[in-house]
Amino acid sequence: MNMPSAEDADRLRAAHTRLLQTLGAPGDSDADISTAQQIPVTILSGFLGAGKTTLLSRLLNQKNLTITAIVNDIASVNVDAALIKEQGAEAIALQNGCACCVLGDDLTETLNEIAVRGTRPDAIVIETSGLSDPQGFAQSIERHPAMALDGVLVLTDVRTILERLEDPQARELVCRQLDCAHMVLLTHLSPNERTDELVATLSQLAPGRAIVELTQEADPVDLALGAALKGARPAPASQRHDVAGWETHVIELSGPIDGDTLTELLQEIPPDVWRIKGTFTELPDVAMELQAVGGYWRLRASAQASDELVVIGKPGEGVHRFAGLLRDLCDA
Repeated sequence: MNMPSAEDADRLRAAHTRLLQTLGAPGDSDADISTAQQIPVTILSGFLGAGKTTLLSRLLNQKNLTITAIVNDIASVNVDAALIKEQGAEAIALQNGCACCVLGDDLTETLNEIAVRGTRPDAIVIETSGLSDPQGFAQSIERHPAMALDGVLVLTDVRTILERLEDPQARELVCRQLDCAHMVLLTHLSPNERTDELVATLSQLAPGRAIVELTQEADPVDLALGAALKGARPAPASQRHDVAGWETHVIELSGPIDGDTLTELLQEIPPDVWRIKGTFTELPDVAMELQAVGGYWRLRASAQASDELVVIGKPGEGVHRFAGLLRDLCDA
């Protein structure tokens, strides 16, 4: 763990206070809501496939707190929200993509609805799209009189982060996500994996932030909630990414597909394809979930199949062709 030194504690708290001032004053409200009445909101950010939904599921499975999940996805099909709902948890889906750019009103309306409930949750956790800049979410929360920003967690996949940092397009977004972090969580670690060099790299990109390995043994509530008290961050850059710079394909499967054929296709995922996720029906009639990040992929049984897959990557022939091959699986 890379934690701020005691010597820097006052400076980091001051940096956090200055940041909150830059995020904007609370919006106009007829009600004067005290800090004690505000609902704490945690933001889960990180690039495509970093493990945000997995951590959110762990948080929702604990029994000590009532947590409402708000899930945003880059495509019109909100795969992650559907997976959360399968667990019987409340998951509010924000559709149509890049919340940091275009979802401000939808997010505010959702927070308004939660704020006026007779029984309010103990906490709200927002899972952002892997292509979102979390600054916009933080601004919406800080402007809402009934909400308090509890922390911004940026999850980082140790298997793919260095490759993303070498890609100019991906690096720009990854760095902005890290800029906004209170805490950086390292995910998908192998047993006994050494992360010293990676931590040194991330410490340069996110100075002063705690960098923590997210293991199966870690208490998700203790680790993920209250992150604003465990680190600080400088004011992030105001620039936004161009959502048109990513290519997204929503593939509606017309019927069951052959699992062996799919497995062969997944062995050859092109480097321009960054993320694949969704549920489908495998022959003869088994609901399956697919999760893929770069060349890493996983298939497992699902409660139900939407028969829709989402493919996200860099614009170009590689992504377009691979999406076409997935569409053709129904005819194989």
